[in-house]
Amino acid sequence: MLSAVPPASPSRSLTLLPSLRVLVLNDCGVAWQDVISVAPALPSLEELHLCGNPIGHLQPPPPPSPPPPPAAGQRQHQRPAHTAQLQGPSEVQTREGRQEAGGAGHVDGSGTSPGGSREGDADCGSSGVGGSNAATAPVAAVEAEGEGASGLDGAGEEEAAAMLASLFPHLQVLTLEDCQLPGWSAVEVLRRLPALTRLHLAGNTRLTHITYPGEEGAAAASPAAEQDQAAGVAAAPAAAVREAGPAAFPRLSSLLLGGCGISQWGSVDQLDRFPELREVRLTGNPVLTSSRGGGRFEVIGRVSKLTQLNGAEVRPRERRDAELRYLQHIATEMDRAGADESQRAAVRAAHPRLRRLIELHGAVLATAARDSGAGGSLASSMVEIKLTCVAAGATAKMGTQVKKLPKSTTVSALRLLCERLFKVKSQEMALFLRAPGDPMPEDIGAEDLQDRTLGFFGAQDGYEVLIDEVDPEALRRADEDARAAATAAHEGRLAEQLRAAEKLQAEFARSMGLQAQQQQQQQQQQQP
Repeated sequence: MLSAVPPASPSRSLTLLPSLRVLVLNDCGVAWQDVISVAPALPSLEELHLCGNPIGHLQPPPPPSPPPPPAAGQRQHQRPAHTAQLQGPSEVQTREGRQEAGGAGHVDGSGTSPGGSREGDADCGSSGVGGSNAATAPVAAVEAEGEGASGLDGAGEEEAAAMLASLFPHLQVLTLEDCQLPGWSAVEVLRRLPALTRLHLAGNTRLTHITYPGEEGAAAASPAAEQDQAAGVAAAPAAAVREAGPAAFPRLSSLLLGGCGISQWGSVDQLDRFPELREVRLTGNPVLTSSRGGGRFEVIGRVSKLTQLNGAEVRPRERRDAELRYLQHIATEMDRAGADESQRAAVRAAHPRLRRLIELHGAVLATAARDSGAGGSLASSMVEIKLTCVAAGATAKMGTQVKKLPKSTTVSALRLLCERLFKVKSQEMALFLRAPGDPMPEDIGAEDLQDRTLGFFGAQDGYEVLIDEVDPEALRRADEDARAAATAAHEGRLAEQLRAAEKLQAEFARSMGLQAQQQQQQQQQQQP
């Protein structure tokens, strides 16, 4: 646990590590209050990595209440010398203005800066933060371990967000993967961080929804928000309070949410409201794993500014095709709704970008509808597809053939055609559709896509279908091997961090011993 170090002199500077920019405390067992306690001593911090720690919540502690007046004839209770109250934002800023500028710094498990000089040690064990300067730095500490653990304790969420913004004015990257966060409401307190550009939240399975701060009533009305409240997460403040402040997450450009519990498309729609969001990871979330076709085209269609999705670039051609396919998907839902206006209104509400997409691509859809009508020619309903077999089986025929196929060709019919052309068994066949220039093909061979047509996937002239051969048993073994390798790598990384923590503790003890000797020598010199 990180802890404060008693100051040797009140006149010494507040800053312990004035030039530290990167702090890595992954899998060290630290709590959020431990990080808050040392934040005033890290005024230049730009990256903070806290993966695998039991963070739970991200709220600062409540402001200290004044002590009760001492009773007559009784001595007032004195605070222990080794604790200090958390400085308010104004005092922290005032003291930061007196610090001397330093160079770039980085502390990870070894506690040594890249240049080789030790500016400070980040303790991953139980002794604390310290180095040769540790004893002279007045760092804020949390007086009791459980203080503030249940929420804001009366302090407003907007005030808490402003306090975190003052404590981390330069923080650009924050990694909170596998940190047991109880829900999105626990993350919203970060919305005022002025420099935050990358936020890693992967592996927090209780994060089941996303609501952009300022959505009137959205958080309170959603079932996921009720789950957050049941888990003890503070409810979102009133919309009127949020509207009074600046835009939330003003510079956030990358949001990584892999392996969370997001299951509703409404949360994906909320991503479109983040003003600077360009990169998103949603792999491993139920909203994609349960989606036909993998959901990539639908995410691109719902979030207008994405340039990176799940590690792959979103090119202009892919965006156009994805938005057209998404519009076709909405049109299918409208057809199912028929003349029922309430159902049609529900479809429009479920797709907030519908009006904008119609403005962009309405003419294209109208032309396609006319071509596919009764007066349309046969050529307009055909598409030229490249069929490429990459299977390496003994009976498979590798190669490429170009075929003109109706857009109404289903995946099941395409599977039978490829079996006849390339001698790959349909039950062992994997099919992928790739647009020209796109690096990542789309899996169209899933069981629930067999009745889908080439037109449904937005296939155009020049698209390519890749045919591969898969062994289900081999896939299972490969998955088990990958899981075992990931577990071994995690254990090795944890063991290395523990060894680094032991070195830090030894260095801390040595520096404290040297300081004690220096103090003893000074006392001897001061004696007559």
